[in-house]
Amino acid sequence: MKKHLILLPAALIFAASCSGTSGDIPTYTESEFASASAEISMADLGEQGYEVERILLTGAEESGRLLISDAVDVVLTEDNIFMLTADMKVLRLSRDGRLEGYVGVKGNGPGEYLYVNDIYLAPDGNGICINDIMKGVLTYGLDGTYIGTREPETQAQMVFTLADGPYTLESVQTVLGNEADRLRIRDTSGRQTGRFANHLLFRLTPKANVTAYQEYKALFQNGDGEIIFHQMSTDTVFTVHPEVPSLEPRCCFTFRHGIAQSDLSSFTDVWNDIYFVYDYAEDAAFRYVTLMEPGQQKQLYLIDKTDGTIYRSALTFPGSEEAFYPKWQYGDQLIDYCLTDDEEPCLTILRHRN
Repeated sequence: MKKHLILLPAALIFAASCSGTSGDIPTYTESEFASASAEISMADLGEQGYEVERILLTGAEESGRLLISDAVDVVLTEDNIFMLTADMKVLRLSRDGRLEGYVGVKGNGPGEYLYVNDIYLAPDGNGICINDIMKGVLTYGLDGTYIGTREPETQAQMVFTLADGPYTLESVQTVLGNEADRLRIRDTSGRQTGRFANHLLFRLTPKANVTAYQEYKALFQNGDGEIIFHQMSTDTVFTVHPEVPSLEPRCCFTFRHGIAQSDLSSFTDVWNDIYFVYDYAEDAAFRYVTLMEPGQQKQLYLIDKTDGTIYRSALTFPGSEEAFYPKWQYGDQLIDYCLTDDEEPCLTILRHRN
């Protein structure tokens, strides 16, 4: 987006969740998912013009085996893959998956990080940003050279960030107590130019004294350039308009336990019986909804945007029976990480052929 942001007074308009919106917003219930019987496979998507790219991740030497604890976040550029691992390493790999080096190191010195929860491409495209929930945003060149740090606005926050041209969006989770904001908008200098107040405050009880319900599972830009934000506490998906700024409900999920999922005092009593949206992604044809179902069973559903048909996913990694779940999204590229049958780390990218 190339429009300039219009500054508004402190009280910004926050669009309500689906309970207060018009009937033309797609709404899905747990019964619709539970009754879905049709399945869709990689072969079915292939007939619709989709293709799958599998990238084996290897060490610097051609035969070198790369050991990865688990992938937490992935960033794709034209020439590189950047990966945040569960043991707080940021790998820089070639686009074909070979390790080229690391970005920064864990530590407390300048240019070092302590606890990273996401990485993202700098708004100008010339750097990689590492979000440390203790130290702030550390920026490095695409070659891994340290550039500088923007310290956090307040302490004890977990912030998931999406950069989109002149705007940076931050989805905020406060570790201790109720946060004042859920979504912030900044310009490329780091100046806050918009914010959306938290309209759903958690009920604090002796059993529920932290807001541990993650709000930052899905915040991405799709292939049409729309910025999409999934607020997990209301299971509402919004289109973000940073130039206004405003949030427009895009679709929502109405489940039986509703607000109980967001209150830790009741969540512990019902967690084995609830449905909630664990991940959300979409492309031009489908909504990809990963549900956590009763018994903590994970299942991916694809919703056809044209006719609303809900398919149970039978998508698997090429040459494997392991299920595909779109964990990350860049435009219309949907990405998952797994180990091959030979225990080699691998990225799978699903996209529609142009």
